[in-house]
Amino acid sequence: MTFIVKKRIKGKEYYYLRQSKRENGKVRALTIAYLGKDKEQAELKAKELGNIKKPAMQKQPMAEVKKEITIEEIATFCKRKGFVYPSSEIYGSLSGFWDYGHLGTLLKRNFENIWRNYFLGLNDNFYEIEASEIMPEKVFIASGHLKNFNDIAAKCKKGHIERADHLLEKNLKKRFEDLSSEEMLALIHKNKILSMSGQ
Repeated sequence: MTFIVKKRIKGKEYYYLRQSKRENGKVRALTIAYLGKDKEQAELKAKELGNIKKPAMQKQPMAEVKKEITIEEIATFCKRKGFVYPSSEIYGSLSGFWDYGHLGTLLKRNFENIWRNYFLGLNDNFYEIEASEIMPEKVFIASGHLKNFNDIAAKCKKGHIERADHLLEKNLKKRFEDLSSEEMLALIHKNKILSMSGQ
């Protein structure tokens, strides 16, 4: 942004054209040109100078900073900012159960509304229903969940149970979902992996 500045030096008035510029997060005013002693002439000169096209400044590319964020850091951030809290935390909580805080509730509703608006907008014959979360075993037999969905668990001598693929992922930093139970067991023995409670 350019503007005219009047300076009084030894009782005489002088006019200058100045420009405000943001550098490193701070605004600085730089003198561009001397416009003379007369206000009207200074305004005319300022208009003439304003019509001169200045060379466009090249933007410097910002340095890219890559930092891997762990799931523990995300969980800590979400708890600290009020997105989620471990359910019944003051009573010891239950593993895998979370309560949504004020921000988490708003974020969850936003995702639900985006999903709802998209899928219900695909066809006039699409409707929303809300089923019970607890259903009889026959429902899961009919859907194939009981027959086709198996999570292989690893149990240590102390009785601690953990999903075998999760145990391998934590220790070997790779994904192991597609392995058979025999292959997972072989990897656990080969790498001498102990459960979290056995370590």
